[in-house]
Amino acid sequence: MVKRIYPLAPPVLVIAHRGGSGSEDNPHENSREVFERAAQRGFHYIETDSHVTADGVPILFHDETLMRTFDTEGYVEDFDYDALVAIAAAKNIELLTVGQALQEFPDLVFNIDAKTPGVVDPLIAAVTGADAWDRVCFASFSQRRLNRIRRHAPRAVTSLGVSGSAKLVLAAGLGVLWPQMRRFASGDHTQSGVQAVQVPVVWNRIPVLTPAFIQNAHARGLAVQAWTINDPEQAVELAQLGVDAIITDTPISVFDALARAGVEVTK
Repeated sequence: MVKRIYPLAPPVLVIAHRGGSGSEDNPHENSREVFERAAQRGFHYIETDSHVTADGVPILFHDETLMRTFDTEGYVEDFDYDALVAIAAAKNIELLTVGQALQEFPDLVFNIDAKTPGVVDPLIAAVTGADAWDRVCFASFSQRRLNRIRRHAPRAVTSLGVSGSAKLVLAAGLGVLWPQMRRFASGDHTQSGVQAVQVPVVWNRIPVLTPAFIQNAHARGLAVQAWTINDPEQAVELAQLGVDAIITDTPISVFDALARAGVEVTK
C-alpha cells in the first residue's frame, strides 16, 4: 500500500523550493545549510533535484553543469563525487548525497526531481537504503522517466511529468466545451503512486492553473502544486483558487502572507 505523502487542501502546503534558498539570509540552494534552516523554521516539505556523478553517486544538485553554482567548467556527470565535494567546499558549500539528506533529515519530506535518465537507478537505491519510501516523491519533466521509476519501484510516489500534465490541461479545456471529452483527453492518472501534479500558472502563454484544471486533477486524487511562486499576493490568489500547495523560493514570506489572509496553511 502506497502511503499518501501529499494531502489535498485544506490546509494549503508551503513547499521550500531547493530548500528555500530565496529566504532573507540566502543560504545556498540544495545545500546542507539550507535544509537545516528550513527544518529549524518548521518547514517539513522540501523540493530538490538530483544528478548522478561519474562514479554513480546521486547528489542533490540542480544544473547539469557546474558553472552557475561553482563557477567551474564541466558537467556534473563528468566528475567523481569526491572531486565535486572538494569543488563545493572551496565555495563554502556542503554538497549532499541523496542518502545523506534522507538520513540526516528524517523529519523532512523530499520531492526529488530526477534530472537525468542515469540518476534513476541510484536514486531508487538511495531511497531503498534509507527506507524512505513514505517521505519521498519522485518528480521529473519526463513522463517516461517517471513510468520507469514506478515500474522498478512499486512503492514509489511520483508526480506527473510534462505529457501527463499537458493531458490534464487539454482535458480541462475540452471539458468546458464538451464535458463528455474530459475523461478521454485526460487519460488514466489514477494508478497507485501518482499523487501530485506540479505546474506553473502559465506555460508557453497557455493558462494552466484554471478552476477546471484543478477540479479535473482533484477528481483523480491529484494534489495540485503551483511552482515557482515567490509573490505572496499571487500565492494567496492561488490558494483561494483551490491549489493544494505552493512551491516557493521564499517559504517564510509566502507562509506568512497566506496566514495573514486567513488561508488555512501548513508547512
